[in-house]
Amino acid sequence: MAEREGFEPPDLLQSMVFKTTAFDHSAISPGAKVKPPQDYAKKYFKSCFNHSCIDYYIVHSYTVMALHILKTGDNSHTLYNTELDETYHSRNGALQESRHVFIENGLHFAASHTNQPIHVLEVGFGTGLNAILTLEYALKHGLSVYYHAIETTPLSSEMIGALDYNQFLDVPTSALFSDMHTAPWNEPIEIAPVFNLTKHLIGIQDFNPLIKFHLVYFDAFAPDKQPEMWNPEILQKMYDCLDTQGTWVTYSSKGELKRNLRSIGFNVERLPGPPRKRHMLRATK
Repeated sequence: MAEREGFEPPDLLQSMVFKTTAFDHSAISPGAKVKPPQDYAKKYFKSCFNHSCIDYYIVHSYTVMALHILKTGDNSHTLYNTELDETYHSRNGALQESRHVFIENGLHFAASHTNQPIHVLEVGFGTGLNAILTLEYALKHGLSVYYHAIETTPLSSEMIGALDYNQFLDVPTSALFSDMHTAPWNEPIEIAPVFNLTKHLIGIQDFNPLIKFHLVYFDAFAPDKQPEMWNPEILQKMYDCLDTQGTWVTYSSKGELKRNLRSIGFNVERLPGPPRKRHMLRATK
């Protein structure tokens, strides 16, 4: 989930979050697609038409959170979260960012340091883009992956379908991508012979794994949007859940983050970032 990188959304988006007191709670289930008030809908429909976006409203924790789909610089899509004023991936290229940060500098690096099946933890399952790219890599290279992902705000099937990531993947994975999102929460599911998925419907603060991971994809929203996700206590938890010589990767390269990682005991590398982002971080235990 990418930092803002200078993205300035339309002014109209600032008013897209509605309290659920405006809706009948008994008629709306968590994760349901709902409509905003009629007058607002007319104005926002016009804005969406002008900005080529698709609008969704998700009910979570007494807030109607509006998300809409944006086309990024590499023609792949991302989501814009109006509550946080933040995109899920880089607007300069969602696919490029995920491949560069998490696959090339995370999975490929970790796989080259072990002959064992790789145990991956993703903090922020989100759109499932990192997961499907990991599966793509596993199928190409015959790598066995046990993939665990944490998420507190699952997306609707309509939104997942509209993202249309399958057109960009090298290995045919349309059904497998759908299987990832329809898989039950909190239990291991074999998505493919080389890929086992466990989605945890829980926050990182309450997540206490019983296994050690070779690799952590830290893909939370940016530090200035969700500072509680990047504090030293969470970073210490990430260090503790890694196996010896385990790897932690993220798109962020904030100076405070580097200092906190080093103070915990990580060896930190600042690497070239994806397109139009100078740096990213990789830390090893």
